[in-house]
Amino acid sequence: MHRFFLTRLVPEYFQSAFDGPGDVLRFVAGTLSRESLTQFKASLERLAAEFEVLARNDARLPLAKRNGCSAVLAVAGVGVLRVHAPAPSSANVVASRKPGSGALCLTVVPAVSWAPLSGKS
Repeated sequence: MHRFFLTRLVPEYFQSAFDGPGDVLRFVAGTLSRESLTQFKASLERLAAEFEVLARNDARLPLAKRNGCSAVLAVAGVGVLRVHAPAPSSANVVASRKPGSGALCLTVVPAVSWAPLSGKS
């Protein structure tokens, strides 16, 4: 189920324009300590639990008063991240952390040089 979610549903989900009246898309990035990352993960768990409580409570309402919605909450802590940039730029953005400084460096790479990450960085 997890593989199906990652290979089929996530790509389709993120092809959305997120421009509907109830839509929102937020991307945040930064450097966090282990303690802060643990705290942030706990916040995501609380938010997911709150969503489930709201959905359970609203299930009592008539369908006409409810809107279908979904949320993906995720944290990825990686040293190097490659993200495929959609057309028309035909480029990839490579983000990497400068060792020791925590600085995030972004580099645009032509699509022809794109290669998925393999192994550890």
